[in-house]
Amino acid sequence: MTLYRNAVLCAQQENWEFAAAALDAAYRNLPPAELSVEECRTLKLHSDELAVVGQQLPCLAPTLQLFSRFLTISA
Repeated sequence: MTLYRNAVLCAQQENWEFAAAALDAAYRNLPPAELSVEECRTLKLHSDELAVVGQQLPCLAPTLQLFSRFLTISA
């Protein structure tokens, strides 16, 4: 979760390079499918930042999986 938080913090500071690196590492270390419901709820509060940073990654699949998780916990 720390890497996800770092990605959000870097995005809020508009440090896009570090935000992208942190989010990429977060996806590799803790894939969206392995996040708990509570972790998803926490991250969902920062969905705007995560969406912007996720678009900068070479592969959109993990970001789409993350947002899919957000939708399933909202249902």
